[in-house]
Amino acid sequence: MLTASIVFITLGGLLVLAGYFWLLSIEGRQKYKGKTTGVVAEIVAGEPDTFGRQAGIHDYFYPVITYYAEGILHREQYAKGSNPSQYSVNEKVKIRYNERKPAEFELYTEDKRTELAKIMYYTGFLCCCIGGIFFLIFATRG
Repeated sequence: MLTASIVFITLGGLLVLAGYFWLLSIEGRQKYKGKTTGVVAEIVAGEPDTFGRQAGIHDYFYPVITYYAEGILHREQYAKGSNPSQYSVNEKVKIRYNERKPAEFELYTEDKRTELAKIMYYTGFLCCCIGGIFFLIFATRG
């Protein structure tokens, strides 16, 4: 059983490293590096984009979001709208913003790759813990 603990600890360490570096690579590919949480202050009606006009939609609803970036409160209208509105007033949203020009931002949602990388990372920790428990149980049995 001592071999099982070594296998679990090794596998766990590899999963932790793989998940960590995968998360780093995902983070490095982001367009904007600044992160914060914003609040939808209001919903503004406006013209739809090309796809909306082709679909026969007359109005799009654009969220106006307030957020702090670099110590300054910003209030900006998001460039992407929808009908019906995907957001509601006072809803909290994750924001990525340009650190040099904090008024430039995008809403951030975690995709499947990020979720899988986190699962891999935490599974690695679990494997290390299981391996450590096996080691403590069977190595001290003399």
